[in-house]
Amino acid sequence: MDRRSFLALCSLTGAHFAASSAVPTEPNDEEYMAAFSRMFPPLPRIRSLLAAPLPMSTDWDVVVTLTSFQGLVNRREPRVYFVRDQTDRFWLDYYVDRYGISCTDVDDPHELILRFKDELSGYVLYDTEFLDTANVATVLAGIETLLPVSPEREAKFRDWGFIRKRNLAGRWKNRYQAYRWAHRELWPLCNKQLLGAACVDRPIWPSESVWLRDYLVAHRIFTFDLSASKRDRADRKLLQSFLASAEGPGCVMGWRCARCNEHEFVGLAARYDLAVLSATDVCNLTVHAAIPKRNEPFVQSHRSAADVGDVERKVYVSFMATDGDAMSSMLRLQAGRFNDPEHGQIPFAYGFLPVTCDLMPGVAAYNFERKTDNDYFLAPSSGAMYTYPYMMPHAREYLRATRQYMNRCGQKVAYMINWDDDYWWQEMELPEFLPMLREQLPGCIGFLRGQGESAFERQFFGNGAPYIFSGEGLHRDSDVYTTFRDFIDANPIRPLFIYCLSNHTITMGKTIAGLHTFADDSIRVVRMDEFLHLVRKAVDKGMVPADDFYPDKSKLRELLRQEALPQWPAAIDRIEEHANRASRPAEDFADGLNDPLVRIILNRSATPLPDIVAFTAIWDSMLLTKLALNLRGIYVNHKASAVEDFVRVFAAVEDAKLVRTLWSLWADWDFTRASYHQASAYANRLAVLASRIGKVMAI
Repeated sequence: MDRRSFLALCSLTGAHFAASSAVPTEPNDEEYMAAFSRMFPPLPRIRSLLAAPLPMSTDWDVVVTLTSFQGLVNRREPRVYFVRDQTDRFWLDYYVDRYGISCTDVDDPHELILRFKDELSGYVLYDTEFLDTANVATVLAGIETLLPVSPEREAKFRDWGFIRKRNLAGRWKNRYQAYRWAHRELWPLCNKQLLGAACVDRPIWPSESVWLRDYLVAHRIFTFDLSASKRDRADRKLLQSFLASAEGPGCVMGWRCARCNEHEFVGLAARYDLAVLSATDVCNLTVHAAIPKRNEPFVQSHRSAADVGDVERKVYVSFMATDGDAMSSMLRLQAGRFNDPEHGQIPFAYGFLPVTCDLMPGVAAYNFERKTDNDYFLAPSSGAMYTYPYMMPHAREYLRATRQYMNRCGQKVAYMINWDDDYWWQEMELPEFLPMLREQLPGCIGFLRGQGESAFERQFFGNGAPYIFSGEGLHRDSDVYTTFRDFIDANPIRPLFIYCLSNHTITMGKTIAGLHTFADDSIRVVRMDEFLHLVRKAVDKGMVPADDFYPDKSKLRELLRQEALPQWPAAIDRIEEHANRASRPAEDFADGLNDPLVRIILNRSATPLPDIVAFTAIWDSMLLTKLALNLRGIYVNHKASAVEDFVRVFAAVEDAKLVRTLWSLWADWDFTRASYHQASAYANRLAVLASRIGKVMAI
């Protein structure tokens, strides 16, 4: 399927933008680049800072008020800096030493509010029982120079002489009314390229991450908390209208809400030409962004094909750290890896967020200062910022902007991923995307994908830079030695190439210790640029197939079965628990409910119960389909194809075609609704089917 057909399909299924089903007109390249370059508004030069403690344990409403205050003061001139932990203290000291900024410590952050009282117009009262009003208050704060204040703190601000200018308490019945009013009345006065996503569904993560509000307030960024999940139709429809009103190229700053997943959120934004900046746990951005930008591009060494020598019949491993697209990873020096005592001892690739050179210039500079020759910076998922480029109406223009940022960051490898959870378990299989990458990023050594690793996915070569899928991964609970031993034993081909994604929780010491268990000459760890050159040489010499690094699948299928087996009990428990609850009368569904997420969906959204039950049954059926086939040693990615495989493989099992029925319901989701009775029946039939499948496979 080509990209035009893909976008048309998205439009027909309701996944693409609601404003128009036509393929968008191509913008003037110069205009697009100019718009991209002005995405992040400049801030005045920092002369001196006042630093006050604001511990992580500070009450949520106090953080909302103080970070909003910080944004109001700092947009006139960055003067306020908050210290939550050692990371914030480190950057403050670095800025003082490196950029000659003077700093004075203040014991109580509220002293700063009194010091700058004359720069504030008053306060807006929001409702702590209805925290979406805090987001509306954040938007009002930026426009009318007001402090967002909770009822619990109002008396203190009255005593200090502040006047209440707005009262949002009791004004709206639900989040949809609040955000519709805010968009109608306040959007015309807001930044048109930037949107703010701030989760308020406490206590579920990421609702506690409220530290970005200084930047949202400073630049009058429209802020909301809405789900991108198709389950939550009212949320998604309103969110689409907000995304459609933004002027691309642009981005959504913050992170997804608690009620949808990462891929739904990022994918929906991409369809409106908006990337995402993951900004959880990011504090003091109005200070970081005001550090002077570097005039010259950053430089790192790149190995050439001649540098890497000949390919030997051994195992080549190249590591890449996850989370390089997150601003917090940059602030915490590659999620803390640069602070590991073993940092730099083995070759390792890191995502280096390219827009950091504009948005956090000092942070970008120090990451390069700490870089060793064994470290290799590449553009993380996917390019300049986090997005799924293939879904973007102006993908080529976005990639050209990415090229400029990569040049500024000295990068020649890009991690380009495209997720669509609606139809795929892994990333979409898009061989036609590679020519676009090669055309728009001509200086790249190669491209990477595979946020969820698999030895069954294709590799793409042809004439030009390759597009490589991650074959193995290290996760939070992984044993490094066992993971590599099992994978190496399952793949007799030599040379064996393993591009391994490593979760940020895996320390460098743990990785090195696991590798040292092998014989010294059995594994060679190489930098990612070396890895890509070696792979190209091996393919050109016919040492490995061009489309499959792991051609012998017999033992890999056994590994697939072994990985699926421990997941089966929890999956069955989930399916049965949902069926049992769905068997109750609708009015009793929530009785004794322990799942905080489902309870929040029921209590704080307009998502009707039948949609919750039907959606869960559909996704449970996909889980059952995948695990059952994996237990038979069958790898699946494309969900529609997997459904047909399941019906064929388990044809003798009564009601196996139920998964096809549920898939049809999913394909028609935007155009149909199941009743509670129908959804409940599906959930119960699925539980019975899961039990039958387990018996057939003797699990």
